[in-house]
Amino acid sequence: MVVAGGGLTGIKTAGQLGFEYASQGKKEVIFIYNDALPLPSDVLESVRKQAVTELTNLGVKMMPKTHVTDVTTEGANTIIKVRSSDGKMSSVLAQAYIPSLGLSPNTAFAPASMRNANGYLKQMTTLQVEGHPNIFVVGDAGSLEPNRAAHTESQATHFIKNLSTILSGGQMLEYSLSSRKFYGFTLDRSRATGQMGKCKKFCLLV
Repeated sequence: MVVAGGGLTGIKTAGQLGFEYASQGKKEVIFIYNDALPLPSDVLESVRKQAVTELTNLGVKMMPKTHVTDVTTEGANTIIKVRSSDGKMSSVLAQAYIPSLGLSPNTAFAPASMRNANGYLKQMTTLQVEGHPNIFVVGDAGSLEPNRAAHTESQATHFIKNLSTILSGGQMLEYSLSSRKFYGFTLDRSRATGQMGKCKKFCLLV
């Protein structure tokens, strides 16, 4: 069983599968992710390392610094072609493949010049699109913050408060990026980790 993608969804899925299958010796569970450690880079390194330790203890096979290049099916099996950081290519044969590689923003309607390399609209701290002062972006189609409901709500609140000023010809105030980091995720029925601000959360709290 292969899980690809080192974000919150990927690590939780790998943990649950590891608990149900790998720790019992029923199935091999492989976790593939691009970086040296899973989870976003703004997560504390200690939390990221703790996640690796917990998954390893569950019997999950870790494949860091590995990128999925192609996925095909052959009967009931899935063939996953991967490339490691040293350029070496290999294949993994899986009975189950779960890609958790993130969202693709619905921005194909916008000109390429308005989008960054990942397809997100180039959003400034005034919530305007770069080079287009009369176009504002709020939410997860913008490049300013990660895809989270809390960020969308915060951006929308800022925009609404300044809307009357904008309509009367004034300037949009700069939006303050949130410096607070809150993460919490379970890896099985008794293992969890996360952070609150700059502090690591205790497993029991999560």
